[in-house]
Amino acid sequence: MANIFADGEELLNKKDFDKKVNIANSIGNDLDYKSLVASANWSDIFGVNTGTDWSTRLNLLRIAQTNQSKFFFGNNSTAIFFGSGDTKGGLEVGYTDHVATIIGGNNPNIVWSESVAWKSDIAKLEQEIADLKKQNGGGTATS
Repeated sequence: MANIFADGEELLNKKDFDKKVNIANSIGNDLDYKSLVASANWSDIFGVNTGTDWSTRLNLLRIAQTNQSKFFFGNNSTAIFFGSGDTKGGLEVGYTDHVATIIGGNNPNIVWSESVAWKSDIAKLEQEIADLKKQNGGGTATS
């Protein structure tokens, strides 16, 4: 087995490297391209059994297009998923809308998701608040 070297120093042999990252299922090298199934199950998302005990868990990486579900925008959005041990996460970005979502959880499923608030969203909200204050005479709320 070939070894990976940096300045003559062995860093990691290929067999150990392949255990670190799920190379066969990462970064779009699958010629039979398919979107993710609409699932919150990490094994479905990564396309491999993500394991339920420490001896079977992998470091994982996958890039894929998403289908609409409780956690995903779908509609040709794209996402990167990553995981180590039982903790997994992802970042999905819409292609036309100004949207992104961060997801996370552990085995076996996604536990939470949160939309990203952009700087421009905050600026728009601040402007709307300022406009409402002007409409109400610029004062503050009183009891």
